[in-house]
Amino acid sequence: QLPSAMAKRRTRGRAKKDKVEDPKEVDRGEEDKEERVEGPRSQDEELAILAERIRSESGKDALVKALGKLAEMLEVAPQAKMSVRSAYLPCALALMEPGVFRHKDSEVKLLLSTCLAHVMRLYAGVPDHPYNDSRISEVFGRFLWTFRLLDDAGGTSYPRALHVLEIVSRIKCCVLLLDFESQELTLDLMQVLFDSVNSENHANVAPLALDVLCDIVRACEGDIHQDMLDVILLAMVEGKKVGQHTFELALGVLRRCELELMGPVQAFLCSTIETGPVQNSELHHHYHDLILVLYEKCPAMLGNVLPALEVELSVDDEDKRASAVVLLGKIFGLGEGDAVSEFPTLFGSFLDRFHDKRASIRQSMVDCAKSIAFASEEGREEIVSALEERLLDPEDKVRSSAVSALCDIICATPGEVSKTTMLQAATRLRDRRVLVRKEAMNKLAGVFCKLSTMEEEVFEKVVWIPSKILPLVFDEHIGLQIVENLLQKKLVSPKVQPEVVVEIWSKAYAHCEATATRALHDILQSKAALQTLFRECIKKRDELKAAAKESKNSLEAEMRGMMQAMSHFFPDKENALQHLTSIHALKDGHIMRGLETLARNDAVPEATSRAEMDVLKRIGSQSPLYEFAKVLCARLTCAPFRKEHVAVLLDTIGDILENSAAPLADPYASLLLCLSKAFPALVSTSLPQLERILKTSERCHDVMVESMLRIIVCGGSNFQSDPTDQSKLQVLLSRICRTGTRQQAKYAVRALNALSGGESKDVIASLGVAMHNALKATNTSMIRKKAALVAFANLCQYSPDGFESYLPAVLDVVGNILHNKGNSAEAISLKIEATKFLARICLPTDTKDLQKAPPQEVSWKLADALATLTSLVEVDADGTPREASAEVRLAAAKALLRIVRWKNAKIPTEAYRLIAYIALDPVADVRHGFAKKLFKGLRLFGLSTKFAAVFAMFAVDVEPEFVNYAKTCLKSYIQSRRQSIQRAALAGKKLTVTSHPEFILPFLLHVLAHHPDFPDRTVQHSDEKGDAIADAIMPFQTILSFAIGSLLSTPSDGLEPGSSLPVVLSILRMLKAVEDLQSQKVSHAVWTMADIALEIAKDIALKRHWDITRKFPGSVPMPNIFKPREEKRDPFASPATRRPSVEGSFLPEQLLPFSPGWKGFFSTTPSKRTKPVPASGNTPPANTDATLHHSTPSESLTKKARPSGAASLAARDNILTDVQQASEEKDIGSGGFTTLSERAIGGKGTRQSKRINSQSEGKENENSMPRRSRRRVCR
Repeated sequence: QLPSAMAKRRTRGRAKKDKVEDPKEVDRGEEDKEERVEGPRSQDEELAILAERIRSESGKDALVKALGKLAEMLEVAPQAKMSVRSAYLPCALALMEPGVFRHKDSEVKLLLSTCLAHVMRLYAGVPDHPYNDSRISEVFGRFLWTFRLLDDAGGTSYPRALHVLEIVSRIKCCVLLLDFESQELTLDLMQVLFDSVNSENHANVAPLALDVLCDIVRACEGDIHQDMLDVILLAMVEGKKVGQHTFELALGVLRRCELELMGPVQAFLCSTIETGPVQNSELHHHYHDLILVLYEKCPAMLGNVLPALEVELSVDDEDKRASAVVLLGKIFGLGEGDAVSEFPTLFGSFLDRFHDKRASIRQSMVDCAKSIAFASEEGREEIVSALEERLLDPEDKVRSSAVSALCDIICATPGEVSKTTMLQAATRLRDRRVLVRKEAMNKLAGVFCKLSTMEEEVFEKVVWIPSKILPLVFDEHIGLQIVENLLQKKLVSPKVQPEVVVEIWSKAYAHCEATATRALHDILQSKAALQTLFRECIKKRDELKAAAKESKNSLEAEMRGMMQAMSHFFPDKENALQHLTSIHALKDGHIMRGLETLARNDAVPEATSRAEMDVLKRIGSQSPLYEFAKVLCARLTCAPFRKEHVAVLLDTIGDILENSAAPLADPYASLLLCLSKAFPALVSTSLPQLERILKTSERCHDVMVESMLRIIVCGGSNFQSDPTDQSKLQVLLSRICRTGTRQQAKYAVRALNALSGGESKDVIASLGVAMHNALKATNTSMIRKKAALVAFANLCQYSPDGFESYLPAVLDVVGNILHNKGNSAEAISLKIEATKFLARICLPTDTKDLQKAPPQEVSWKLADALATLTSLVEVDADGTPREASAEVRLAAAKALLRIVRWKNAKIPTEAYRLIAYIALDPVADVRHGFAKKLFKGLRLFGLSTKFAAVFAMFAVDVEPEFVNYAKTCLKSYIQSRRQSIQRAALAGKKLTVTSHPEFILPFLLHVLAHHPDFPDRTVQHSDEKGDAIADAIMPFQTILSFAIGSLLSTPSDGLEPGSSLPVVLSILRMLKAVEDLQSQKVSHAVWTMADIALEIAKDIALKRHWDITRKFPGSVPMPNIFKPREEKRDPFASPATRRPSVEGSFLPEQLLPFSPGWKGFFSTTPSKRTKPVPASGNTPPANTDATLHHSTPSESLTKKARPSGAASLAARDNILTDVQQASEEKDIGSGGFTTLSERAIGGKGTRQSKRINSQSEGKENENSMPRRSRRRVCR
């Protein structure tokens, strides 16, 4: 053996030169030396020597070596032999030496734990254990330290710690801990094991830890202390929030030891619910979470715990109720089990919390309702019913959540939710809170998007949703842009095929009401207008680049104007203008080209998608322009309707018509018409298809023909087709015009003009001759005459020069129609059409074609004729106005307003007064229809301020509802005018008082002063009692109070109350300094009513504590219906009736402050005065024929046509002459407009205001005849 030993020593010697000597190698060499000296030893001797080394070694390395050697030997030591246990006893005792057991080095401690674990294995289950109880407790303390090393699976200590846990788990030694008085070590050990499991080591540690924990629980034999229960259950509750593997370990313990833990768990939970927190338990804060986890994972452990929760639903403690609601909501919403059917009583008590007085609890109920409806079919109906009730909750957040939950349930179970429920959810689109309206809008859009592609039965439930969402365009807090974005991306998915999109939108559009269709039209028109502006701006930008220096300023100004106009299409106009300016200033031409591609409504989807991506990429997500660029791209894109959709629409319509199912094609035609109005270029290639549809539907479907004609009118010059196709279509349109209905004739003429651009003179001329012959023929039906009138009027509008020679004869026919005594429905309808004809031939087709309109004097002669028609009232023998003539009067009034809409600057004064007197028509339908038309003209078409004064005339209407409507219209106009004035002021524009709504007062006083019921000057100074004068003036005072009260009481943003009072007072005082242009007698009436109005305004000001001394800073001009007052003396007052002026007042003597009749008369509160019956002259003759007698047409009507413009002027004059002769030949004093006194008193009947007539006692006074004469002239 020596040579080998010497070789080893030589090798070790050479190694020393290269590296530091390894201590272990030195020890191994010494060990080998000892073996050589002493020879091999027995195991008992070796263990004894090893035990002695462990006791004596103080150095770490030697101790580590000794413990490692011992651990290797213990690893293979058998457990069953007593001799082995005896041999290892010295080592076991050596391990507990203080120097070894309390060594601070972690490696020593880890090896010590390994050795102790093997010692516990060797002596497991034997009575001669080397350690007493205190020593065993210390051993488990060392194990506890070792197990804490398990959480670091990548550490060097992890393998030995895992080995120790494996040994402890295998020998089940942890049950010894239960024999100790203190349970702290047991609880700490369990807690450490729960904490040690993580995602890195759970595969190795979790099974071993589970065995150890279950052994401890089973060893308790049902006597589980609350602290041990807390450790297990807290690990489950907190582990689910923090660590999933800890939760799984605790769940494994519960499932393995279900029998042992069920009783303690149920006792703890029931006690906590019924009596409150258990003493010294940390679980009372988490018992709801524990119940939820147990029901989800181990429902059998709960037993009767859930029914006990019913108590918590009705306690006074709101926090406890809220917590119970959240818990039960989660339990009932679990899909694994059906708790609703298992605990019906508990579910009923739970549903009662939908009506809890605390809003947060109701909110929690709504939040969990959706999951319950998804999980339980039995409780779904009750949940939906409860959510419908919460749609009316006083809290806006609850209402919003209820809408959201209902819509989600509808999407998930469309076949089980009724349409009524969906309609209930849609009511929140009109909620008073913007938050709720937006939530309802987005959720309902999602419902429509998901269900619209399902089967027909489901789609029918949601087809109405767009009709409810689209009107939100007019919501100032939502607006057009949000709804447009919804329309493009959320209502119908962009990925849906064009055929499906057409089917969806056609049916949805058919369900849209007028407001919804107008909203869709506004969206499309806004998009089209923005596209047009943007394309023009790009062209102007290109022109600017190539322009000369001297023209650049003008081009830049035009571009700024265009961008200013485009900014109005965005909510924040100022920021939009800045961003648009910045985008146009970018030098990258690709950005502008991409935006131009988006602005083309004929671009294919792939091109628009690429262009949008390129634009946004070039601008960059970090740019401040990025967000605005996204909005701009969305607004410029033509989605969701493109050319392929139009092609599908036309093909579908054609196929339906060929299959003889014409009514089914109406929704498709309506949608196509809406699209063509906004985007005419979409139908540019569709002329052959339109011709095919026209031929198919010409003889079977009038509505379809009209729709197709209107589409051709919209397409106009955009159509791209060869001349042959156009000529064929023109022949077809001419035939439709000759044989079609009134509407078809109108649109056929317009379509011809749109296709040819006014160049097909031969076709139009032949068509005009045909219409002229149809009007002159005696055997032409009423329907054809109406169609011919409409067609001829449109032909005159588009080509006035070509039809001037035919116009006199046509006007003769119109005169005969108006003189016809027939009162049948067809005759009245033809008369109405004749009045419209008179208006049409006075007007051009467009504001750009004003030069095509007839001369101004010709138009106003026809306007006078229409105005005269409005005052002709046919009455029966009992004085009741006829409804038939009322329809003609209403049509004449509307036609007159149409003329005024174009040329209201120079309207004759007489015609204006007759327009105002329509408000006093004896038939209610005339008054109401006229008022609505008037309000539309003021709101949409910008009629002059003087027409707003007409609304004050409705103050004496007999129907209170309509008085309120007129007041609403007047106040709306006043408010809009003031807002316009404020905007103009902010823009730096200076406006005169004529732009103020208060300027209605001069016109109102002018109309009232000319009214024949106003008391004459001589009557005012007669000896009549004050009550009679007051009663005569009372209706006028009512009208003035109505107007002045509306002016002074209408609130306006940015204006203090009473700010309009100086303007009102200044205008009224100025009216006393002017005279009526036509009559001095009327001037006195104007001055009298100015004084009445002043008293009314002052009365309102004093009641509201306003300062009446404030002066209006500007000048107050008067309209040209007045002239400056020449002299202050009253020329009509006789010495007997002349009275001294009282501070310049023109009030009747009976109404002066010192007169008994004055007191309270001018108060804005109507006095309870008995109103007398009107004076005589209002009763019709007893045997008067009910029909109007027309004089024989004048000689000029029978003469031949005169050349050129003189002929048309003379022919138009004939109509005026005939109408005036008719009114003069027959006294219609009992007809005409109802007197103000009668209107103030009231009238008979509901739909028509019957005159209240009375005859004066004794002789008629001498003033009655002139009053009737004046009334007749006025009419």
